[in-house]
Amino acid sequence: MNDFYGYVLKEEFLKHYGKEKARELLTEIFNKLGGIEGWELENFIYISFRESHTFHDGVWFVDNRSKFEKSHLSGWIESEIKKIGYYKVSPEQFVNVLLGEDMNKEVKVAKPRFHKKRKPVPVRKKTDITVYYSTGEKYTLKNVKALYVKGENVNVGLTPEAKNGYFEGKVVYFSTGNVDSFLVKTPKGNYTLDSVGDGEFILTQEGSVLTLTELNQVF
Repeated sequence: MNDFYGYVLKEEFLKHYGKEKARELLTEIFNKLGGIEGWELENFIYISFRESHTFHDGVWFVDNRSKFEKSHLSGWIESEIKKIGYYKVSPEQFVNVLLGEDMNKEVKVAKPRFHKKRKPVPVRKKTDITVYYSTGEKYTLKNVKALYVKGENVNVGLTPEAKNGYFEGKVVYFSTGNVDSFLVKTPKGNYTLDSVGDGEFILTQEGSVLTLTELNQVF
């Protein structure tokens, strides 16, 4: 390997790669360069990680000026290493020079994905009734409070409205003579009332059918 006089800050290196990956990369560099005479890998890693918390300007660098006549991975402090001509590099540059660019392709910091919260399905809070006439027309009553059906008479009570300081309910009357059906949409589900004459209605709800002559319901 050609002489390399770049250094990397230990804290930046650990922050970028994380302690586990940093240990793996330093081990490969240590072994590739033949280690350091008189040092065991575990001791070097232990001392390096411990000192990185003590010396915020601690660095890792390749000592090409060793009296042992070989390059090796070493550590010092930034102010001193700069005095002898070393220059600062990024964690990626440090690894790329010593181990090759492929090492950094394996290290990808996943960016958190922010997903918009799904809007809940709107929940019906009020009851509406749509009246379908035999002429093909239809009419919708909103905020229905009660429904009363008996014989040919259909009474629909609406939510009271404030008038002059007091509440007054409204009732709308229908005759089934010219009405085909009623679609009732409630907070608990929908159903249909179909007039079949002779004061009878067919109530259809969720696939079930019921014949009735009277219905009295409060919503």
